Amino acid sequence: TNQLVYHPGRDRQIRRSTCLIDTCETTGDCTRSCPEHKKAWIEMTNTKAFLTAGAGLNAWNGRMDILTYEAHDMGLSVEGLQDGFSIDNMLAVCRTGIPLVLPPNARANRIRGQGFFWYDTNQEHIVT
Repeated sequence: TNQLVYHPGRDRQIRRSTCLIDTCETTGDCTRSCPEHKKAWIEMTNTKAFLTAGAGLNAWNGRMDILTYEAHDMGLSVEGLQDGFSIDNMLAVCRTGIPLVLPPNARANRIRGQGFFWYDTNQEHIVT
């Protein structure tokens, strides 16, 4: 069918993986996890993020390849919060020196200006 169905990516009951098949449709059982040989990787190429107090890139999904990523004037350039995360060719410039335009009552010292953050359990990351 062409029906759009929402499947939450972060389910505390059932850990779902990025999958090449829809297990709900192929098996009729939405609680089944993705078979190992059908797990998919998400690939992002030539991505830029700039001017945010938060994270330029945040990923909870795991199995993610980031190829050529730039982040400028960020609170946090990137955070990988799941196992299976790789970055190749990353440039993180926490402060470029360009004046930040902030809304009223905002303070630049609250924008942390950090490089990257990895979650603390079951991590498998490659940074080159």
